[in-house]
Amino acid sequence: MRRRLPPLGRVVTGALRARTWAMAGLHLILWSAALALAHLLIGAPWPVAGALVAAQLVAFLAVKLGFAFALDSFHELWGHTSLEDLASLCEGAVLASAVLAGLCALVPALGGSPWLATVDGAVTVALLAPVRALPRLVSEVVRPALGLRRRPVVLAGRAELLELELRRMQRRPLAVDRVIGLVVDGPALEDALLRRVRVLGWRRLERLLERGRVAEVILVPPVSGPFTAELERLCGAARVACRSAASLLALSELEHDPRPLLPRAPAELDPALRRQALSGRRVLVTGAGGSIGSELARQVAALDPECLILVDRSENALFRIEHELTGAIDCELIARVLDVRDAAAVQRLFSVTRPEVIFHAAAHKHVPIMERHPAEAVLNNVFGTRALGEAADGFGAESFVFISTDKAVRPASVMGATKRLAERWVRGMAARSRTRFVAVRFGNVLGSSGSVLPIFIAQIQRGGPVTVTHPEMRRFFMSIPEACGLVLEATSLGRGGELFVLDMGAPVKIVDLAERLIERAGLRPGDDVPIVFSGARPGEKLYEELAFAGERVTPTARAGILRVGDEEPGWQAQPGALEELERCAQDGDDRAVRALLAEILPEYRAVDLDAGEDGDAIETETEEEDEQGGAIDKSAAISAALS
Repeated sequence: MRRRLPPLGRVVTGALRARTWAMAGLHLILWSAALALAHLLIGAPWPVAGALVAAQLVAFLAVKLGFAFALDSFHELWGHTSLEDLASLCEGAVLASAVLAGLCALVPALGGSPWLATVDGAVTVALLAPVRALPRLVSEVVRPALGLRRRPVVLAGRAELLELELRRMQRRPLAVDRVIGLVVDGPALEDALLRRVRVLGWRRLERLLERGRVAEVILVPPVSGPFTAELERLCGAARVACRSAASLLALSELEHDPRPLLPRAPAELDPALRRQALSGRRVLVTGAGGSIGSELARQVAALDPECLILVDRSENALFRIEHELTGAIDCELIARVLDVRDAAAVQRLFSVTRPEVIFHAAAHKHVPIMERHPAEAVLNNVFGTRALGEAADGFGAESFVFISTDKAVRPASVMGATKRLAERWVRGMAARSRTRFVAVRFGNVLGSSGSVLPIFIAQIQRGGPVTVTHPEMRRFFMSIPEACGLVLEATSLGRGGELFVLDMGAPVKIVDLAERLIERAGLRPGDDVPIVFSGARPGEKLYEELAFAGERVTPTARAGILRVGDEEPGWQAQPGALEELERCAQDGDDRAVRALLAEILPEYRAVDLDAGEDGDAIETETEEEDEQGGAIDKSAAISAALS
């Protein structure tokens, strides 16, 4: 087996650690014993002269020590010794024996022979392998045999997941469960052994349940529906508890499908409504490589458009979604690397592709980063939207759908302010264009790139800590497919100038979400995985809202979608204000950009970053705490309007 040698720096740093020296000392003792046993086995006495004994011992130990450091042997965790670790042990012994055999042949003064080096290598493996495997043997074999896990349970699920769950349970030093059998979802494996645990068939499981031999059946997700139904039927008849395993396996499933984390049922989508709006149309999606844009592209592709045009300025992100859809859809597929801020490039794109329906999802969305780069946020989020909207108007597109955010409501961040300004520009454009301009506003989507879900899962898998900015931080959450489905349905409702708000349910505490994820991993929040509060970052609010206090929110014909009344029909910024903002943004004058945003949008509360990030964060929190009652009241009003 070939194995990459570790960097020299890592070897040197590791050698300085106390644990490394302790491991090296133990190896030196065992290697010395191996050499002595090798002398006895081949009947060759030790050299008479003390100097020769020392020379031979130093030579053998030095060579073995060199290979051990080269193969990083002293950093292995013996409690998790694997076949790969034992193979590495054999590899080191073989290499050391080969070198020592050569030394003995070339340097007779060592008082040894090549045969001595060969036997020494075999004895080294025979001594070290059991010692390395002993901690795992005690953990996974001795403890169960002594009955330290007393409660008899049965595990049920797919074979590969059962093996992982068994390993996890056997490594818990204080576990009280004793797995007496397995039920496999898949091919019939009755009477087979998996990690020395017997696979049961349905009949044998039923008998054990009826005789009271099973305290609980633990289901390891994901499993098929019929398998779950049969298991629950047998457990229900015998009045034995059946629950899902809370493990790290469940976290990986939540990363792909986070809907179980939402405190409400997802909205029922209407495929006919979406198909009516998009079938046979030429549809353009900007930001098509992002989380929202790629899901919009997938859902649009399933609605039989005439042509699907994908635009993103990241060629890697664009490649992934284009590769996914190529060959999987029947319509024409066009993918273009393009920056929506380039008005000339946008005009050329429209002249060639002639899109009829535009979904504008491209935007800079990361709040703290945009606080440091307000000029970039303005150029992309405001003037990229303007370039795209003017092209849609000039080429007579049917509709233009702008994807907005709840951070546009009483914005405390540059990102929120740019989205608010783009919202108002879109609604103003609708008053003078034949193209139906609409905006759709919603909150956070679980599982998107940069969202808290993948960050929390990675932190839990590392053992913590999980970082939350503030104990009272709350956000609206929705799954990506649900949000995109409702955006497509809002397209059919728009007649031009509307601002739609999606029903996000009640806001969720971020710390509650973190605790729920930790518990799903079978761990205890605060004990097994600590939660630390890092403080709100510049531009962040404790509470987000989906509508301003003065906005009139009314239900639409589609459940889950609200209409926000016209605030200022035909709104226009002060003459020359947008031109001045664009000039300052192109010059990179961040201070002037922030000042102009506050002048154009009185509802934007600019943050002075020169005062220091910590102070700004505390000031924002205090303001939000004073206003939280209004935010909660407004959320309740939205929920009432939906019902």
